[in-house]
Amino acid sequence: MVLRPTFALEEAVEQGEGIGVLADAQGRTLPGLVRLDVDLPLPSVPVFLAFHKDLRQVPRVRLVVGALEAALRHALR
Repeated sequence: MVLRPTFALEEAVEQGEGIGVLADAQGRTLPGLVRLDVDLPLPSVPVFLAFHKDLRQVPRVRLVVGALEAALRHALR
């Protein structure tokens, strides 16, 4: 058994309680789920990466922020 943080919607969908709207990147990580194609436009939600403004010029923080941004852009495309 792999321990990882879960959300209530994830848990409910994984337990077969119904259909849920999950981010594609999120749903791909959950084994046993089936993606349903629908003819309606899907909702979109903005994603924000926040950190203290004083840390903008710290090289190691910039490196981590850049890596997170790249990973999010890749996962959410």
